[in-house]
Amino acid sequence: MHNVYISGDTYKQKELIKALEPTDMNFKRNWRFDKKINAWHLQVADKFMTKEFKKSLEEFSQDHHFILEILEEIKPKPKSINDYENEEEYWHAFHRRNGQRYY
Repeated sequence: MHNVYISGDTYKQKELIKALEPTDMNFKRNWRFDKKINAWHLQVADKFMTKEFKKSLEEFSQDHHFILEILEEIKPKPKSINDYENEEEYWHAFHRRNGQRYY
């Protein structure tokens, strides 16, 4: 997962920023303005972050003198079932990690 941030004097160009999206038809996320950091934010999955999309973001930011930040979110790999003392402890950690209730 990649988090894309565009900041600067973006008010006049907000419609152009909202139009910046990967060309894939399956992409469903929208840009949102984060008031805390005063920047536009878009979450992009790894499969949608292509070289062409990255290049278009960089060119847009340079043309309009915006600050572009692309941060990659790295999730830790889950432990193997063999790393836990028993199966119950593994499943407890599994459901807690996935945010689901278990009984």
